[in-house]
Amino acid sequence: MVLRKKKGKKKEIDKDDMWIEDDFEDIDLGFEDVNEVIRRMQQDIERMFPGLIQTMMKEQENLIKRMHEGRKPIVYGFSIKMGPEGVKIEDFGNVKPEEQKISKEREPLVDIIKEKDKLKVVAELPGVSKKDIKISLKHKTLLSIKVEGKFYKEIELPAPVKKDYKMQYKNGVLELDFNYA
Repeated sequence: MVLRKKKGKKKEIDKDDMWIEDDFEDIDLGFEDVNEVIRRMQQDIERMFPGLIQTMMKEQENLIKRMHEGRKPIVYGFSIKMGPEGVKIEDFGNVKPEEQKISKEREPLVDIIKEKDKLKVVAELPGVSKKDIKISLKHKTLLSIKVEGKFYKEIELPAPVKKDYKMQYKNGVLELDFNYA
C-alpha cells in the first residue's frame, strides 16, 4: 500500500491505482526505506546461508593481517547477486582465500547480463588503457579478460556466443556485447 496526502487527509491506495496529481501534493511513490531493504536482505542471506557473511568477513580480516607486508595493495571482496538462477556469490580482487597468497593480477568485478538477442559482459577495469585489454573466447563459452600485470579473469558464460563481439571501454568500465551462437 502507498500513502498519499491530499487536502490534509491520508488515504491508502494500491500501487496500481497510483497517479500524480497536477498540483504535485505530497506523494509517496512507494520507495521503501533503503536501510530496511538492506537489513531484510542481510536477514535473508543469513537465513539461507547461516554464518556466511561473518565467515567471509573473518577470512578477509585474516588475509589482510597475514598478507599485508607493505608491498602492494591487497584487494579482496565478494559480490552477492540474486536472480532467476538463484543466489550467486563471487570473489574478486588479487587474493583468493583458498590460496592464501597475493597474485600479481587481481580479478575485476564482472556482471553478465542476458538480453533477448545478446549477452552483455560488464567488467570494472580502472586505470588501464583500452589497447592493453586482451579478450579471448574458447569453446564459445569460456571468456578471458586480461590486462597484463593488472587484471585477469576467466568467466564461464551462461550460453554459447559467437566469436565476434562489440567492445566499449569508458571511465574504467568495459562492456562486451556478444550475439548468441
